[in-house]
Amino acid sequence: MLQRYDHTKYYYIGARSEFVLSNFLFSFSQGFGGAGFILSYPLAKDLVRDMDNCLMRYSHVVAADQTTMSCVADMGVNLTPLEGFHQIDLRGDISGLLSSHPKVPLLSLHHFDMVEPIFPNMNRSQSTLHLMRAAKADQSRILQQTICHYRRRNWSFSIAWGYSAHIYERIMPRSLLQYPIETFQAWLPAPGPPFWPTPPVHRPL
Repeated sequence: MLQRYDHTKYYYIGARSEFVLSNFLFSFSQGFGGAGFILSYPLAKDLVRDMDNCLMRYSHVVAADQTTMSCVADMGVNLTPLEGFHQIDLRGDISGLLSSHPKVPLLSLHHFDMVEPIFPNMNRSQSTLHLMRAAKADQSRILQQTICHYRRRNWSFSIAWGYSAHIYERIMPRSLLQYPIETFQAWLPAPGPPFWPTPPVHRPL
């Protein structure tokens, strides 16, 4: 995942929240700490040198990840977004989100205790163990979405490796199938759309 980056340079790598309001309240330039973020060694080393001064400058900031973002920004470094981190500022059934995971390794799932179990008829612990069984077969591909069509029958398939399979009895464009199905709810009530474009949950499955 990190081989593309020069380890001798400053890098602040992470992901924004799925929930637009969280980004608005904190920052669209922040790597959310629950999902996790990465600091290159040179950046972390130089950040430590000025840590006391930085903490004083941002003593009014409550969230540690926002403080980190602010201190790093003062050093001239902005967030480098990386897919695979998941803050999960969502509630309810997140299967629609997990079933559309991009073709990158799954790095984290935060707020897992705030959402419904990701497999039916299982509790959260059982669901996690069930997913890990698939991960043992090929951890690098877990959840990654593959879309294909069987044109003889006009079927479309959306497969989240080790997790779910959606079969549609008609040819559907990949541009639509790659969107998360809106099975989830927003973390908090907010005006306007709370996340990226989503098709309606009632579309044929």
